[in-house]
Amino acid sequence: MAAVTLLALAIVVLSLVLGVRAGQAQMQLKRQQEIAISLQRATDLRADGLTAEAIDEYRHVLQLDPSNAAAGQGLESLLAVSTGSQPQPAAAIPTATAPAGVAAPVAAVASDQADSSALLRPQAVLSTGGTPANAVALTPLPAMPANGAQVAPATTAPALPATSVTDQLARAQTAARAGRWQETVSLLEPLATQASGNPTIAGLLFDGYVNLAVERDNEDQLEAALSYYDKALTIRPTVIEVQTERTLIADYLDVLTAWDVDWATAVAILTRMYATDPQYRDVTPRLAEALLAYGDSLAGEGDWCTAAAQFESATAVGTPGTALLTSLAQATTACQNGGTPVAGAPSAATTQTPIAGDTTVARPVNGAGPTVGRILYSSVDGVDGRTRIFAQPAAGGAATVVIEDGAQPSLRADGLRYVYRNMRTDQGGISALDPSTGIFFRITDYSEDTLPSWDPTGGRVVFASNREGDRRWRLYAVWAEANGEVSTLSFGEAPAWSPVADRIAHRGCDDTGNGCGIWLMDGTGAERTPLTNVPGDNRPAWSPNGSSIVFMSDGRDGNMEIYRVDVSATGAAGPVTRLTESAAIDAAPAVSPDGQWVTFLSNRDGAWKLFAVPLSGGQAQLVSPLKGDVGDWHSQSILWTR
Repeated sequence: MAAVTLLALAIVVLSLVLGVRAGQAQMQLKRQQEIAISLQRATDLRADGLTAEAIDEYRHVLQLDPSNAAAGQGLESLLAVSTGSQPQPAAAIPTATAPAGVAAPVAAVASDQADSSALLRPQAVLSTGGTPANAVALTPLPAMPANGAQVAPATTAPALPATSVTDQLARAQTAARAGRWQETVSLLEPLATQASGNPTIAGLLFDGYVNLAVERDNEDQLEAALSYYDKALTIRPTVIEVQTERTLIADYLDVLTAWDVDWATAVAILTRMYATDPQYRDVTPRLAEALLAYGDSLAGEGDWCTAAAQFESATAVGTPGTALLTSLAQATTACQNGGTPVAGAPSAATTQTPIAGDTTVARPVNGAGPTVGRILYSSVDGVDGRTRIFAQPAAGGAATVVIEDGAQPSLRADGLRYVYRNMRTDQGGISALDPSTGIFFRITDYSEDTLPSWDPTGGRVVFASNREGDRRWRLYAVWAEANGEVSTLSFGEAPAWSPVADRIAHRGCDDTGNGCGIWLMDGTGAERTPLTNVPGDNRPAWSPNGSSIVFMSDGRDGNMEIYRVDVSATGAAGPVTRLTESAAIDAAPAVSPDGQWVTFLSNRDGAWKLFAVPLSGGQAQLVSPLKGDVGDWHSQSILWTR
């Protein structure tokens, strides 16, 4: 009896200890969340010029965590402003030194008279891991209200006191000296209208925009680079180097749009770019390929003499191969014979062979196939083992890196913010990235969290995870902000939020674990209804107007294929239509922005590639091979965006 009593007491004591520790851990987590919220509020209040309120928030943080450096520095700087003490002006900013293999940033200048001769063109995609190179962990955009309405910006910025202007300028100079250009710009933009006549502010802001443009160009984020160059030119519109870089990027984007759709336009733009700088990106080999494709299309239309001129131009641009020389000889002979084709001459059905080293896969010269937007996918680099998200132009052309160490991308409806699965071992979970600003933050921190999808208002994200101890897959919704509030919706996998309604498609089952297939529910997890009843149905993706859902299934026709089911406004399902038919694997579907095509991954050619099939049904067409290794195809998720 004594032994039993002692054992019982030991169990009670152990339970109390474990309970205390669990309670302490919970309190610590709650304290950390409260600190993060107060720091966010302090930053927002400070940006709005509410100094006293921001000071109160910083003091609250220090009460919770006296050693918090961010709160201490913020409080110190605000108290200095409120008491009238001014920081010492920063010293002149030296020219920044670029890391090895990265384009050098532009040297900061002190007046409008200085030029940007230090501007160097990007030569390689940055690969520094985590957030984009030189990007600063800035405060994320304010969370949207619960009703999804956008927060209207203030019509006029509150006037900052002179001491605040001096403080922000000094901090901006410090950030620029360290090469933190995003921080530099964020500090200076509020001062731009109030100190438009200040050459120091104007010059430093110009340098910040140009350096950010170079960074984004290095990362192949061309639209973002173009935006920063435009901002720089509003300050100094006559800087020739910036004008040239801006024009080259704009032209290159136009080439990607015209590629495989309008060869005459592509050739005209590339010819102009080649005359400006033949070393810019892949202009030289791309021009040679475009000339060959344009010549073949003209030959297919019977315009042999013009085709011969295109082939002749192609031989002068690149190293002529056998196919080019053969086409030139055939077109020249046909032209000399008054337009009579010779045996073996190209026809309208001819497809083009890409030049060596280019990943472009051309489609028939009649332009058949998808032409709208970009298809985002992820792959694993065979050399460094890192996972990257690439953007492949649907019309053809080279894929570019969008996000380092990421997979399963989803883009907010306004196109300004990605959420994705972070593949860095030290940053697992769902992360967010603004491509135009470089703002990066983590939304969740469980490595099991996967397949995020935005709600139509841009305020919340749904995702799937088996983070719980029972390892069962559940669906969660989280406010799209750093350490946002997470709510459990239901059991299920592979969620996809409708782009036009509060309706989430997912793979699920009924409460007994039966009746599995594609299910629907609202954003609270209520109103769950089945859409299909085949357990193998998985990975739903909506059409842009919310009238159809495409999905993959290996439970209907013996292997993994792509299907479509129409959905009424009330959630009723129409008949299921099979879209692909192949003995290989067809997986991870996504619908084009115009609602006409469905892209998917397939290894039907022996290697993983992107294909597309009409949403209404028809012949599948090759879009492009993939860069890198697809890895685990079950975990792939494709995004098709404009």
